[in-house]
Amino acid sequence: MRRTFSLWRCIAFLPACVLAMVLPLNAAAQAYPSKPIRVISPWPPGGPADAIARPIFEKMGETIGQPMVLMNRPGANGEVGTALAAAAEPDGYTVLFASTGPNVISAALQRDLRYNALTSFEPVTNFVNSPSVLVVRANLPVRNLKELIDYAKANPGKLNYASAGTGSAPQISLETFKRAAGLDIKEIPYPGMAPATVDLMGDRVDMMAAQFGSMVPHIQAGKLRAMGMTTARRNSLMPDLPTVAEVVPGFTPTNSWFGLMVPARTPKDIVDKLYAVSVEALKSPALVEQMKKLGLDVVSLTPAQFSEELKRDVTNWTREMKAIGLTK
Repeated sequence: MRRTFSLWRCIAFLPACVLAMVLPLNAAAQAYPSKPIRVISPWPPGGPADAIARPIFEKMGETIGQPMVLMNRPGANGEVGTALAAAAEPDGYTVLFASTGPNVISAALQRDLRYNALTSFEPVTNFVNSPSVLVVRANLPVRNLKELIDYAKANPGKLNYASAGTGSAPQISLETFKRAAGLDIKEIPYPGMAPATVDLMGDRVDMMAAQFGSMVPHIQAGKLRAMGMTTARRNSLMPDLPTVAEVVPGFTPTNSWFGLMVPARTPKDIVDKLYAVSVEALKSPALVEQMKKLGLDVVSLTPAQFSEELKRDVTNWTREMKAIGLTK
Protein backbone atom coordinates (compact mmCIF):
# COMPACT_ATOMS: atom_id res chain seq x y z
CA MET A 1 0.00 0.00 0.00
CA ARG A 2 2.84 2.35 0.88
CA ARG A 3 4.59 1.50 -2.42
CA THR A 4 1.43 2.33 -4.35
CA PHE A 5 1.07 5.65 -2.54
CA SER A 6 4.71 6.52 -3.21
CA LEU A 7 4.32 5.67 -6.90
CA TRP A 8 1.26 7.85 -7.31
CA ARG A 9 2.92 10.67 -5.38
CA CYS A 10 5.87 10.59 -7.82
CA ILE A 11 3.49 10.59 -10.78
CA ALA A 12 1.61 13.52 -9.29
CA PHE A 13 4.83 15.51 -8.95
CA LEU A 14 6.10 14.59 -12.45
CA PRO A 15 4.56 17.60 -14.26
CA ALA A 16 6.14 19.91 -11.70
CA CYS A 17 9.50 18.23 -12.20
CA VAL A 18 9.27 18.54 -15.97
CA LEU A 19 8.19 22.17 -15.63
CA ALA A 20 11.15 22.85 -13.35
CA MET A 21 13.50 21.51 -16.03
CA VAL A 22 11.85 23.33 -18.93
CA LEU A 23 11.60 26.77 -17.35
CA PRO A 24 15.36 27.35 -17.14
CA LEU A 25 15.70 26.37 -20.81
CA ASN A 26 13.01 28.83 -21.83
CA ALA A 27 14.59 31.51 -19.69
CA ALA A 28 17.96 30.84 -21.31
CA ALA A 29 16.47 31.16 -24.79
CA GLN A 30 14.71 34.39 -23.87
CA ALA A 31 17.92 35.77 -22.37
CA TYR A 32 19.81 35.62 -25.68
CA PRO A 33 22.18 37.29 -25.97
CA SER A 34 23.73 37.26 -22.53
CA LYS A 35 27.27 38.03 -23.71
CA PRO A 36 29.02 39.76 -26.64
CA ILE A 37 28.47 38.32 -30.13
CA ARG A 38 31.48 37.62 -32.32
CA VAL A 39 31.04 38.76 -35.94
CA ILE A 40 33.49 37.17 -38.37
CA SER A 41 34.30 39.35 -41.36
CA PRO A 42 36.27 37.39 -43.98
CA TRP A 43 37.84 40.60 -45.33
CA PRO A 44 40.89 42.70 -44.39
CA PRO A 45 40.44 45.57 -41.92
CA GLY A 46 40.15 49.04 -43.37
CA GLY A 47 38.67 47.92 -46.69
CA PRO A 48 35.26 48.53 -48.29
CA ALA A 49 33.64 45.67 -46.34
CA ASP A 50 34.67 47.24 -43.03
CA ALA A 51 33.04 50.53 -44.00
CA ILE A 52 29.76 48.64 -44.32
CA ALA A 53 30.07 46.19 -41.46
CA ARG A 54 31.20 48.41 -38.61
CA PRO A 55 28.32 50.91 -38.54
CA ILE A 56 25.70 48.19 -39.09
CA PHE A 57 26.95 45.91 -36.31
CA GLU A 58 27.55 48.82 -33.97
CA LYS A 59 23.89 49.80 -34.36
CA MET A 60 22.75 46.19 -34.04
CA GLY A 61 24.76 45.88 -30.82
CA GLU A 62 22.98 48.90 -29.40
CA THR A 63 19.63 47.41 -30.41
CA ILE A 64 20.23 43.87 -29.13
CA GLY A 65 21.84 44.97 -25.88
CA GLN A 66 25.24 43.30 -26.32
CA PRO A 67 28.35 44.35 -28.29
CA MET A 68 28.69 42.76 -31.71
CA VAL A 69 32.46 42.55 -32.04
CA LEU A 70 33.86 42.53 -35.58
CA MET A 71 36.76 40.14 -36.11
CA ASN A 72 38.61 40.28 -39.45
CA ARG A 73 39.71 36.90 -40.76
CA PRO A 74 40.73 37.50 -44.41
CA GLY A 75 42.16 35.12 -46.99
CA ALA A 76 41.32 33.14 -50.15
CA ASN A 77 38.60 35.51 -51.39
CA GLY A 78 36.84 35.38 -48.04
CA GLU A 79 36.83 31.59 -47.79
CA VAL A 80 39.09 31.43 -44.71
CA GLY A 81 36.82 33.49 -42.47
CA THR A 82 33.68 31.93 -43.92
CA ALA A 83 34.95 28.41 -43.15
CA LEU A 84 35.78 29.53 -39.61
CA ALA A 85 32.22 30.77 -39.13
CA ALA A 86 30.75 27.57 -40.59
CA ALA A 87 32.63 25.50 -38.01
CA ALA A 88 31.49 27.62 -35.04
CA GLU A 89 28.97 26.49 -32.44
CA PRO A 90 25.41 27.16 -33.66
CA ASP A 91 24.50 29.11 -30.53
CA GLY A 92 24.11 32.62 -31.94
CA TYR A 93 27.38 33.89 -30.45
CA THR A 94 29.39 33.56 -33.66
CA VAL A 95 27.83 35.05 -36.78
CA LEU A 96 29.11 35.74 -40.29
CA PHE A 97 29.26 38.99 -42.18
CA ALA A 98 28.34 37.23 -45.41
CA SER A 99 28.89 38.47 -48.95
CA THR A 100 28.68 37.44 -52.58
CA GLY A 101 32.32 36.34 -52.95
CA PRO A 102 32.68 33.45 -50.49
CA ASN A 103 28.96 32.68 -50.18
CA VAL A 104 28.05 32.60 -53.88
CA ILE A 105 30.98 32.90 -56.26
CA SER A 106 33.12 30.29 -54.53
CA ALA A 107 30.20 27.87 -54.74
CA ALA A 108 29.73 28.71 -58.42
CA LEU A 109 33.39 27.90 -59.04
CA GLN A 110 32.81 24.41 -57.57
CA ARG A 111 35.91 24.57 -55.41
CA ASP A 112 36.78 22.09 -52.69
CA LEU A 113 35.47 24.34 -49.95
CA ARG A 114 35.56 23.59 -46.24
CA TYR A 115 31.91 24.62 -46.15
CA ASN A 116 28.83 24.30 -48.33
CA ALA A 117 27.48 27.67 -49.42
CA LEU A 118 23.87 26.45 -49.35
CA THR A 119 23.83 24.11 -46.35
CA SER A 120 26.52 25.27 -43.90
CA PHE A 121 24.63 28.42 -42.89
CA GLU A 122 21.21 29.73 -41.94
CA PRO A 123 20.62 32.96 -43.91
CA VAL A 124 19.36 35.76 -41.63
CA THR A 125 19.09 38.81 -43.88
CA ASN A 126 20.64 40.64 -46.80
CA PHE A 127 21.62 44.05 -45.38
CA VAL A 128 22.47 45.89 -48.59
CA ASN A 129 23.00 45.49 -52.30
CA SER A 130 26.40 46.82 -53.30
CA PRO A 131 26.85 48.27 -56.80
CA SER A 132 30.35 48.29 -58.25
CA VAL A 133 32.24 50.54 -60.63
CA LEU A 134 35.11 50.19 -63.10
CA VAL A 135 37.85 52.71 -62.22
CA VAL A 136 41.27 53.50 -63.68
CA ARG A 137 44.34 55.28 -62.32
CA ALA A 138 44.09 59.05 -62.66
CA ASN A 139 47.00 59.42 -65.10
CA LEU A 140 45.84 56.77 -67.57
CA PRO A 141 45.24 58.75 -70.80
CA VAL A 142 41.53 57.94 -71.12
CA ARG A 143 38.43 59.92 -70.10
CA ASN A 144 35.60 57.46 -70.65
CA LEU A 145 34.86 53.82 -71.33
CA LYS A 146 35.08 54.09 -75.12
CA GLU A 147 38.52 55.69 -74.87
CA LEU A 148 39.61 52.96 -72.46
CA ILE A 149 38.55 50.27 -74.91
CA ASP A 150 40.30 52.01 -77.80
CA TYR A 151 43.47 52.46 -75.72
CA ALA A 152 43.46 48.82 -74.61
CA LYS A 153 43.04 47.62 -78.20
CA ALA A 154 45.91 49.83 -79.31
CA ASN A 155 48.10 48.45 -76.52
CA PRO A 156 47.27 44.72 -76.26
CA GLY A 157 48.74 43.00 -73.21
CA LYS A 158 50.16 46.23 -71.76
CA LEU A 159 47.33 47.09 -69.38
CA ASN A 160 46.56 45.23 -66.16
CA TYR A 161 43.85 45.13 -63.53
CA ALA A 162 43.77 44.44 -59.81
CA SER A 163 41.54 41.71 -58.42
CA ALA A 164 40.89 40.04 -55.08
CA GLY A 165 41.89 36.69 -56.57
CA THR A 166 40.38 34.03 -58.80
CA GLY A 167 36.63 33.99 -58.59
CA SER A 168 36.32 37.31 -56.76
CA ALA A 169 33.62 39.72 -57.92
CA PRO A 170 36.25 42.26 -59.12
CA GLN A 171 37.90 39.57 -61.26
CA ILE A 172 34.64 38.34 -62.73
CA SER A 173 33.57 41.87 -63.63
CA LEU A 174 36.84 42.57 -65.43
CA GLU A 175 36.96 39.19 -67.16
CA THR A 176 33.38 39.70 -68.34
CA PHE A 177 34.35 43.18 -69.57
CA LYS A 178 37.42 41.80 -71.37
CA ARG A 179 35.41 39.07 -73.08
CA ALA A 180 32.60 41.40 -74.17
CA ALA A 181 34.96 44.11 -75.47
CA GLY A 182 37.56 41.73 -76.93
CA LEU A 183 40.49 43.05 -74.88
CA ASP A 184 43.84 41.66 -73.72
CA ILE A 185 44.33 42.91 -70.12
CA LYS A 186 46.40 41.08 -67.51
CA GLU A 187 45.22 40.26 -63.98
CA ILE A 188 47.19 41.10 -60.83
CA PRO A 189 45.62 39.38 -57.79
CA TYR A 190 45.64 40.97 -54.33
CA PRO A 191 44.64 39.61 -50.90
CA GLY A 192 41.89 42.23 -50.70
CA MET A 193 40.62 45.40 -52.31
CA ALA A 194 42.13 47.75 -49.70
CA PRO A 195 45.76 47.08 -50.79
CA ALA A 196 44.62 46.98 -54.42
CA THR A 197 43.13 50.46 -54.06
CA VAL A 198 46.38 51.77 -52.59
CA ASP A 199 48.35 50.41 -55.54
CA LEU A 200 45.83 51.74 -58.06
CA MET A 201 46.12 55.25 -56.62
CA GLY A 202 49.91 54.77 -56.57
CA ASP A 203 49.89 54.01 -60.33
CA ARG A 204 51.18 50.47 -59.81
CA VAL A 205 48.13 48.95 -61.53
CA ASP A 206 45.90 50.37 -64.25
CA MET A 207 42.29 49.57 -63.32
CA MET A 208 39.91 47.51 -61.24
CA ALA A 209 36.25 46.94 -60.47
CA ALA A 210 35.37 47.76 -56.88
CA GLN A 211 32.52 48.55 -54.50
CA PHE A 212 31.13 51.85 -55.74
CA GLY A 213 30.71 53.66 -52.43
CA SER A 214 34.29 53.03 -51.35
CA MET A 215 35.54 54.50 -54.64
CA VAL A 216 33.41 57.68 -54.60
CA PRO A 217 35.74 59.73 -52.35
CA HIS A 218 38.76 58.82 -54.49
CA ILE A 219 36.87 59.64 -57.69
CA GLN A 220 35.65 62.96 -56.31
CA ALA A 221 39.19 63.81 -55.15
CA GLY A 222 40.55 63.13 -58.63
CA LYS A 223 42.72 60.23 -57.43
CA LEU A 224 40.84 57.75 -59.61
CA ARG A 225 38.69 58.06 -62.72
CA ALA A 226 35.35 56.28 -63.09
CA MET A 227 34.63 54.53 -66.38
CA GLY A 228 31.24 52.90 -65.78
CA MET A 229 28.99 51.02 -63.37
CA THR A 230 29.37 47.24 -63.68
CA THR A 231 25.89 46.70 -62.22
CA ALA A 232 22.58 46.92 -64.07
CA ARG A 233 21.63 50.51 -63.19
CA ARG A 234 23.24 53.90 -62.92
CA ASN A 235 23.70 55.26 -59.40
CA SER A 236 22.08 58.41 -58.02
CA LEU A 237 25.41 59.61 -56.61
CA MET A 238 26.79 59.86 -60.17
CA PRO A 239 23.77 59.83 -62.49
CA ASP A 240 25.82 60.87 -65.53
CA LEU A 241 28.13 57.86 -65.24
CA PRO A 242 26.87 55.18 -67.67
CA THR A 243 26.77 51.48 -66.99
CA VAL A 244 29.32 49.31 -68.79
CA ALA A 245 26.41 47.48 -70.45
CA GLU A 246 25.28 50.74 -72.08
CA VAL A 247 28.62 51.01 -73.89
CA VAL A 248 29.65 47.36 -74.30
CA PRO A 249 27.06 45.06 -75.91
CA GLY A 250 27.21 41.59 -74.39
CA PHE A 251 28.48 42.72 -71.00
CA THR A 252 26.58 40.92 -68.22
CA PRO A 253 26.00 43.18 -65.19
CA THR A 254 26.91 41.67 -61.84
CA ASN A 255 25.54 42.48 -58.40
CA SER A 256 27.07 42.06 -54.97
CA TRP A 257 25.45 42.04 -51.54
CA PHE A 258 26.42 41.99 -47.89
CA GLY A 259 24.33 40.32 -45.21
CA LEU A 260 24.17 38.20 -42.11
CA MET A 261 24.34 34.41 -41.74
CA VAL A 262 24.75 32.05 -38.80
CA PRO A 263 26.04 28.46 -38.64
CA ALA A 264 23.59 25.77 -39.70
CA ARG A 265 21.38 24.36 -36.93
CA THR A 266 21.27 27.66 -35.07
CA PRO A 267 17.88 27.70 -33.28
CA LYS A 268 15.10 29.43 -35.20
CA ASP A 269 14.28 31.78 -32.32
CA ILE A 270 17.84 33.12 -32.44
CA VAL A 271 17.68 33.53 -36.22
CA ASP A 272 14.39 35.37 -35.88
CA LYS A 273 15.75 37.64 -33.15
CA LEU A 274 18.83 38.54 -35.19
CA TYR A 275 16.60 39.30 -38.16
CA ALA A 276 14.33 41.53 -36.08
CA VAL A 277 17.34 43.36 -34.66
CA SER A 278 18.77 43.81 -38.18
CA VAL A 279 15.51 45.32 -39.45
CA GLU A 280 15.29 47.64 -36.46
CA ALA A 281 18.90 48.78 -36.85
CA LEU A 282 18.49 49.45 -40.57
CA LYS A 283 15.48 51.68 -39.85
CA SER A 284 17.87 54.21 -38.34
CA PRO A 285 17.76 57.31 -40.59
CA ALA A 286 21.41 58.04 -39.81
CA LEU A 287 22.48 54.51 -40.77
CA VAL A 288 20.37 54.53 -43.95
CA GLU A 289 21.93 57.85 -44.94
CA GLN A 290 25.40 56.48 -44.21
CA MET A 291 24.73 53.48 -46.44
CA LYS A 292 23.41 55.74 -49.22
CA LYS A 293 26.59 57.82 -49.05
CA LEU A 294 28.48 54.57 -49.64
CA GLY A 295 26.34 54.00 -52.73
CA LEU A 296 24.46 51.09 -51.13
CA ASP A 297 20.81 50.09 -51.34
CA VAL A 298 19.36 48.94 -47.99
CA VAL A 299 17.35 45.73 -48.45
CA SER A 300 16.57 43.76 -45.23
CA LEU A 301 15.26 40.56 -46.83
CA THR A 302 13.53 38.02 -44.59
CA PRO A 303 15.43 34.77 -43.88
CA ALA A 304 13.21 32.92 -46.39
CA GLN A 305 13.66 35.60 -49.08
CA PHE A 306 17.40 35.70 -48.47
CA SER A 307 17.61 31.92 -48.79
CA GLU A 308 15.83 32.00 -52.15
CA GLU A 309 18.04 34.83 -53.40
CA LEU A 310 21.13 32.87 -52.39
CA LYS A 311 20.01 29.88 -54.44
CA ARG A 312 19.26 32.09 -57.48
CA ASP A 313 22.62 33.82 -57.19
CA VAL A 314 24.55 30.55 -57.12
CA THR A 315 22.69 29.42 -60.26
CA ASN A 316 23.22 32.72 -62.10
CA TRP A 317 26.90 33.11 -61.17
CA THR A 318 27.60 29.49 -62.14
CA ARG A 319 26.24 30.26 -65.59
CA GLU A 320 28.44 33.38 -65.85
CA MET A 321 31.51 31.44 -64.65
CA LYS A 322 31.08 28.98 -67.50
CA ALA A 323 30.72 31.80 -70.03
CA ILE A 324 34.09 33.29 -69.11
CA GLY A 325 35.78 29.92 -68.52
CA LEU A 326 36.41 30.17 -64.79
CA THR A 327 34.79 26.94 -63.60
CA LYS A 328 36.88 23.85 -62.97
